[in-house]
Amino acid sequence: MRGWSLARRVLVVQWVALAALTLAAGVSTYLQTRSVIFERTTAATTQLARLGADDPRVADAYASADPTAGLQPLSDRIMADSDMDFATFISRDGLRLSYHRPGYVGTPYSGTLEPVWRGETVTEVSSTATAGESARSVVPVYGTGPDGERAIVGALTVGKQVRALEVMAASDLPNVLITSLAFALVLGAGSWWGSRYLRKVTAGLGPEALSRHFAVADAALLSVDEGILLADTGGRIVFHNRAADALLGLRGSGAGTRAAQEPEELGVPASVRELIASGRRVEDEPHRVGTRMVIVSQRPLQRRGVGRGGERGEVAALGAGMAAGTVLTVHDHSAVQALAGELASTRSFSDALRAQNHDHANRLHTLLSLLEVDRPEEARALLIESLASSRGHGGVDGADGDAVLAALAHGKIAQAAERGVELTLDLSLPRRTGLPAPDLVGIFGNLLDNAIDAAADAAPEGRWVSLQAQLEDEAADQPWLLASVANGGTAPSAAVREHMFEAGYSTKPTRALGRGQGLAIVAAAVARLGGRVELATDSGTVFTVELPLPEETTTRERPEANTTREAS
Repeated sequence: MRGWSLARRVLVVQWVALAALTLAAGVSTYLQTRSVIFERTTAATTQLARLGADDPRVADAYASADPTAGLQPLSDRIMADSDMDFATFISRDGLRLSYHRPGYVGTPYSGTLEPVWRGETVTEVSSTATAGESARSVVPVYGTGPDGERAIVGALTVGKQVRALEVMAASDLPNVLITSLAFALVLGAGSWWGSRYLRKVTAGLGPEALSRHFAVADAALLSVDEGILLADTGGRIVFHNRAADALLGLRGSGAGTRAAQEPEELGVPASVRELIASGRRVEDEPHRVGTRMVIVSQRPLQRRGVGRGGERGEVAALGAGMAAGTVLTVHDHSAVQALAGELASTRSFSDALRAQNHDHANRLHTLLSLLEVDRPEEARALLIESLASSRGHGGVDGADGDAVLAALAHGKIAQAAERGVELTLDLSLPRRTGLPAPDLVGIFGNLLDNAIDAAADAAPEGRWVSLQAQLEDEAADQPWLLASVANGGTAPSAAVREHMFEAGYSTKPTRALGRGQGLAIVAAAVARLGGRVELATDSGTVFTVELPLPEETTTRERPEANTTREAS
């Protein structure tokens, strides 16, 4: 039975229930009809027994020397005229004086006689007599006693057999059986139709298989690192795992399979709610959730059905299988994009170092040639010019204060120069900031890239970019890193400024992968670090970034910084 489908089990349960109801109804009908028949038969036997006992010939026969000779013909006459099965006269001693079968005259009567000798009428249903199960009545017979007065001289019992077949024929049992059979056929037809539907929605699996299937699916979906939401056709959330709770900031009764909930009740962000309501198919669509950037994909969710050949688990076509809603997958894009930005910055830094190495190699070859031809003054002038050129990009005070930011900035100098843009630096970082390196690269790498792009398209006088960074309120409990990235390019319009920090928004051609993500990553990283970023266009385009330094870094490094100042 464990291998039976749910539809077959439902049909068997219905038929068993119908059989039990039929049996109960049949037994009840039989007993009720039997009781009515016995009541009617007992009333008839009582009336006949009283009429027979009041016959004067009965009293005369009891007073004769041979009562049986006079009473047996009367017994036969009562049975013949009334269609009764027996009519027996009984002596005062409880012996049969007449009987419908020969050889029983003079034998003791097995029924109840004590109330009869007190003048009462006894009615009973008995199955102990030779006549089988019967309804009988026993009445007293009055005659003249030994003292010449009226007295009870015997008894007369009249009875009729009640056969089971007669009761069944008189009852509604045949109608009950016919009705039950009709119901069985109707249930069979309904179950056949229901079984097709159940096989369609359960893929022909039994309850145990369905339970195992959902337990495994639920555990698997809850344990994956990627956020997963399942929405029904009405847009209600029927499942969400822990990763989705963390990435989207969901609230409510916790992750798992529960009653369908409205997205608003769970706290689904507005942009994701709009995506669920639309039901459209999307791949890797960016959404801003607080300080986090997430990537959402949505696909139609289809029910599993049974194929034409009966194979279980085959995914039905959309028209036949009925789409059951949508499935959304969510993953965190901020960390991935930050690492990608760090990789791009490292690559640009490597390219810049390679370009500088090539340039230095050319200069060294030139210096060697000048020295070989005995022209030292020209070699000295070339060295002085090279040193002046390297200093011309700006100073880096405390370059060891945050090597990541300094290395990133120097790497961008050659990249900007290749595009005809002058990048100047002013980094005043006397100690390490303690800020995460991926976040610093993601913030300032994207700001510098955007600034270089804007300056490269500007007029010659606007092809400049500057990066300034310093620590403010270093003596306070909460110092800040204050940095600005400025460029001489065309300032963005008011309409662009309104959307420029949104994911996916870009004024550049969108053919390249990742367009419209840079400033969104900047805004998300700054917010995640508890800082702020602002844009000003009064003198060029200036992005100002303020980031609070971590408290543990501030506490740990302040004594060392003070010691350095005192030593100097």
